[in-house]
Amino acid sequence: MPRPKLSGTIQKKDVHEKGGGKFKAKYMAWAKIAQLINEHAPEWTFCLESSEDGNPVWKAPNGTGYLQCYFRNDDGTATSLFPFAIMNNMNQAIKYEAIGAREITDSHRRALCAASAFFFSLGFELWADEEISDVKVDASPEPQLQQTRKPNKEETIEKIMALLNAKKKDDEAKKWVEEKAKFYKVTGSGSKLKQMSDVHLQELLRELNNA
Repeated sequence: MPRPKLSGTIQKKDVHEKGGGKFKAKYMAWAKIAQLINEHAPEWTFCLESSEDGNPVWKAPNGTGYLQCYFRNDDGTATSLFPFAIMNNMNQAIKYEAIGAREITDSHRRALCAASAFFFSLGFELWADEEISDVKVDASPEPQLQQTRKPNKEETIEKIMALLNAKKKDDEAKKWVEEKAKFYKVTGSGSKLKQMSDVHLQELLRELNNA
């Protein structure tokens, strides 16, 4: 099954900062990453591959430890393995013999975030240090800033239909929508576009604009 493309899913409100000066870093809570996967890619499960002796921690040649992570789909397919070093709070790999339950669970959550960016592009903006898009704010003289109105679902569908009519023939447009509905597992009767989520519609709109 094709892997979902979740770039552009995170918002500025999801991002936090820790540290200060040259040590300031942006991060997202692992729980938010898990929530976004559960919402946008529920058929994918984050897993750990055990070593030959049944240990979740693998031993590197220099005696430090690491995890082997992957995502498994409900249809039985899986991604390739994603190695992730078990590190302390200074980002230094920990010796195998010194790794305990806390180090394993902490690294498991961090590996979830890194693997989500690697396989699904979820939160890749943080790793690539790219600007995170968000709803624009209208700076008015009012005491509080008001957000610009977000287009509703009907308006988004109208934009999609207009682009389809401009860029594709009727039979091509119908086939394209059916393929997207199948990819997003939209199986109900009636309009496929109306059954899609706002996130899916925005992805279709971006694809058509870039076509």
